[in-house]
Amino acid sequence: MHIKKLTLYTANLQETKLFYTQKLQLPLLSETVDSIDLKAGSTILQFKITTDASPFYHIAFTIAENMLEESTAFIRNKELAILPYEGNIHIDFPNWNAKSLYFHDNNDSILEFIVRYDLQYIVPLPFNAKAIASVSEIGIVVDDVTTVANRLKNDHHIPFFSKGPVRDDFTVMGDDHGLLLVCATGRGWLPTGQPAEKHPVVVIDTEDQEIRM
Repeated sequence: MHIKKLTLYTANLQETKLFYTQKLQLPLLSETVDSIDLKAGSTILQFKITTDASPFYHIAFTIAENMLEESTAFIRNKELAILPYEGNIHIDFPNWNAKSLYFHDNNDSILEFIVRYDLQYIVPLPFNAKAIASVSEIGIVVDDVTTVANRLKNDHHIPFFSKGPVRDDFTVMGDDHGLLLVCATGRGWLPTGQPAEKHPVVVIDTEDQEIRM
């Protein structure tokens, strides 16, 4: 599964624009009075303005496997705080053959740079936006994880992730290129334990399927 376009919502569009274009240096593709489109590798990352309570999300960007240390220095140079887990700034996921580091955006979303060694994605130094392959994870927060996961499988033909997990409070759908993290409302996000909240998400995959939550 590849996430072709991801639409999220923000209570402050201008601050979000500044964060993603200046801090993360993602190219701005287009802008209207109520939305921005950014290029995150092969994914169009769109933010729309909302008057609802401030939305936050979990969003992961796959980066080149040779860029973990480089991306760490990049985040620090941008004066962003890395979010540790159990004292570690790089979190190992041996079942996924992956490693990650986490930080917040201006919306208090939990962002993740993840290297997925099975993809064998390498780019030349130094770290910049070209080291981002795509948005490869988005958290989808629901009240009934099992029902939603089965609907994604049956209606959209998105498989359960072969590397797991499949649980009644957290189930991962897709593959190494793109994952939907179906998470129960109130479950804590790694690495901070921040309770998950339901906020609108729209995913379009490379088959042009629209998944709206």
